[in-house]
Amino acid sequence: MGRKDGGAARVAPPIITMFSSVRLAACLWVCTGIACFADPTTPNPNYTRTRPGGPLPDGDLTVCNIAETVLIPKCSACHKTGGQTPDLSLEGARLLVNMTGSGGAALVVPGSRDQSLLFRKVAGTHANNEGATMPPGSPLTPALVEGVGRWIDQGAVVECTLTGPLPMPERHHPEGWKEPGYHGLELKLRTSEADCRNCHGADLTGELGPSCDSCHQEGWRKNCTFCHGGTDDTSGAPPRDLSGELTALSFRAHTAHRADNKHPSYDCSTCHTKPTEVTSVGHVFDDTPGRAEVNFSGGLSAGATYLGDGRCSNLYCHGADIGGSGTGDHLAPPTCGSCHVGPASDPSTYDSLSGAHEKHLDEGLTCDRCHANTVEGSVIIGPEAHANGAVDIRFASDVPVTFGDRGCTGTCHGETHSGARWFD
Repeated sequence: MGRKDGGAARVAPPIITMFSSVRLAACLWVCTGIACFADPTTPNPNYTRTRPGGPLPDGDLTVCNIAETVLIPKCSACHKTGGQTPDLSLEGARLLVNMTGSGGAALVVPGSRDQSLLFRKVAGTHANNEGATMPPGSPLTPALVEGVGRWIDQGAVVECTLTGPLPMPERHHPEGWKEPGYHGLELKLRTSEADCRNCHGADLTGELGPSCDSCHQEGWRKNCTFCHGGTDDTSGAPPRDLSGELTALSFRAHTAHRADNKHPSYDCSTCHTKPTEVTSVGHVFDDTPGRAEVNFSGGLSAGATYLGDGRCSNLYCHGADIGGSGTGDHLAPPTCGSCHVGPASDPSTYDSLSGAHEKHLDEGLTCDRCHANTVEGSVIIGPEAHANGAVDIRFASDVPVTFGDRGCTGTCHGETHSGARWFD
């Protein structure tokens, strides 16, 4: 899910310390007991084969050559006996000739590489409805692709013997990848540009790799705190960053926006396009991993702008009127005077308020005379009626005035109001 702080910081902390929160630690792609080897783009530099496969020999090739150099090290981590079909172990590879794949195409047609789905998949010449290029995200070298083609064109010989130890399947994921603090962080920040969907499927229900649901707790897909933690509240909003740290956040005021002591508890949709689950468009798998784009269109300040440094401009909620004109700074907790002019402000600034506010303030009236359900003195007592996108009028009990049609009728502060218009 990208970070909900609008920032772009992507600093990966040490694996051991990055997730002290138990629920954040649950944000993993655990594969306990499952062979999860295929990282689409980041081979493990420490991998050493049991026996180097080496280049393919010149001349005639057999399935033993192809299995030793291509299929076992490059493919059999997933396509192993009892794993994903087709089986690309040595014995499984002997059965590829004229075998039909799941889409109905022949895997190996002796004498014709172009008619063989195996070749088309490793060469990237397959049709759009034939899946992805294999291995996903880490294509074979041209020499190995040509070797597969040569073996098929030469008749796809399967009678052969391979002596000595077999090579180990290449492990692209580093050791410890199944730990939550490793692949969970990589899912969210994608520091190596990997995309889990290449192996786990577009909806993460499994393809070459297992379904993520096979390890994760039920309901994890729609549980915000599963990946975002729940340090301050159950919304999953920071202060805990997607990196697992509590510091260096690009936007620190998430909890303040969720709190209900000064205004209604604002939903994520106030400032973001709110995803419905982990695979929602524009969420985790977008072009800006580790960053949550700010989108005010669904909130109270539809015309606002995020300035990229924890500040927002053209805000209704930090402005002087419902039209939106204020600026908010996540490092400066707001006061009445910082968002809009009040009784304690410089009288020369009263004219920034709408309608007859200036007149009432000049006469010494306080806000609770007309907004008794919102404020008492300078203390907000009705958060739901404050900065909620509506004008909430409720006169104090000793003010015999009624409000209607954007005007007042009655007597207040010694002055008679008879349909007095607010903007007259």
